[in-house]
Formats: sequence, C-alpha cells, structure tokens
Amino acid sequence: RFRRLARAYEKLPQTLAGLHYVAFAMLMLPHLPDVVGMVQNMLYAALDCPAAPAPEQRAFDTCQHFDAAYVELSAKYPALCIKPAISVYGIGFRRIRTDRDAYDILSSGMDHQINLDSLRTLLAARPRIAPMLLMEYLDGQEYSVDCLAEHGTLHCAIARRKPLSPGEGQIIDGQENIQLACRKITSQFGLNGYVNIQFRQGSTGLRTLEVNPRLSGGVAMACLAGPNLPYLGLCGFLDGYAALKIPPIVEGLRVGEINQAIILP
Repeated sequence: RFRRLARAYEKLPQTLAGLHYVAFAMLMLPHLPDVVGMVQNMLYAALDCPAAPAPEQRAFDTCQHFDAAYVELSAKYPALCIKPAISVYGIGFRRIRTDRDAYDILSSGMDHQINLDSLRTLLAARPRIAPMLLMEYLDGQEYSVDCLAEHGTLHCAIARRKPLSPGEGQIIDGQENIQLACRKITSQFGLNGYVNIQFRQGSTGLRTLEVNPRLSGGVAMACLAGPNLPYLGLCGFLDGYAALKIPPIVEGLRVGEINQAIILP
C-alpha cells in the first residue's frame, strides 16, 4: 500500500495540472451545449477511419443551400436527415420523409420525422437560420463500445450491439471491423483512459457517431463480458498498463438491465 501511495505521490504534479482543466470545465458549463456541438463537428471533419468514416453531411443556413445539398445527397443515399450544427441530446434531429405527408406524420405519432415539403416551407419562411446539417440517415444496428486506452494505444474494447426493437437486450459483439475502427480512432486522437465510441450501420456501411472521453451509462453491461473496465483503468493509472491482466471478452453474450420497484421511506 505504501508503494502505491508513493507512486501516486510522484504523479501529484500531473494531478494538480489536471485541476486546471477541472476549473476550466466549470467555467465553461454554461456554454456546454455549444462546446459539445462544436467538438462533434470538428470530429467529423478530422476523422480518418476507413473502417467507420463519419456520416457524409452538408451544412446549410438557407433554403437555397438546403435544396442544393438535398439534390446532391439524395442521389447517393436512400434516406436523409437533418440536425442543428450545434446541439446535444438529439434536439432538432429529424428524418426527412418523402413518402408521408405532414398529416400522416402528425397523426401517426412519428417522432423525430418531418415531411420534405413542410421542411422547405419552414426554411423558406426565414432568410437565414442557425447552421444545420443535412446528412445520410443511418437506420441499421447501433454499437456502443467502452474502451480502455493509454495515450493512443487501445488495450480493451467491449462492444454492445443494441437492438432495433426495445426489450430484446444487447449483444456483446466482437466483430473485427469495430475493433479495427476503435484502434484507428484511439491512435489518431491519442485517446487516453476511459473512452466510449458509438457506431451505427447505414446503407453503405459502418459510420462513427460519437467519441466520448468517458465510459458509457451501460458500462455495467459491458463488464459482464469479462473485463472490469473501471477497475482496470484505476490499476493502469496506479501500476501502469503494461502490468494489466485483461481477461478475455465473452462474445455473443446477451446482456441487459432491469429496473426494480422498491418501497421508499
């Protein structure tokens, strides 16, 4: 225990330096949505990952710009969607429908969808809007991958394949193209510590959605596959990642989370 404390003490200057980032983050909290959106757009622009490139997109801020982008992308992809250039939590995201009119979408409760004619009417009503993105709509399987990395080296990546329908659980999926994409992204951006990377299948293959410097909310399900990522991360920080003994990942495991009703005092 003393040796571990001594090693932690040796890292004290690095820890104190990290507090500057904590203070900066606290000051930036009121602007968090704008910062998150800008970082994601920068990720899409910089990403170099042939196994899972960013979704193709075009920015627009007028109806005229939208029309030009729509003609270009609709020739490549069977379905398109829009979202604000700066946004979080999916606010403003809509799939564009050309096979349903506005009343069908309204009366059928089709959330996060909009008719093309209705969208153009809204855009044409304003000379200019806050920048938005037109991009390919991804309707395939979604993957959430919790990773442990060390300055650009990927040590472990546990991928969960999410169901297309709720209530079916999630599958631990170790397909090689996802592992390859995680290694490439980790290396390109020099990722370190806990990382969560999200992917989704589209009509032309796997696409990278997000890269987050944290574990996901579903990491407990990932840990059921073998490696305890939170514990391994702490051990790597204290003793070095070279000494880590990472157990094999049990692939094909079906996992889930169950809410339990309790009596409150």
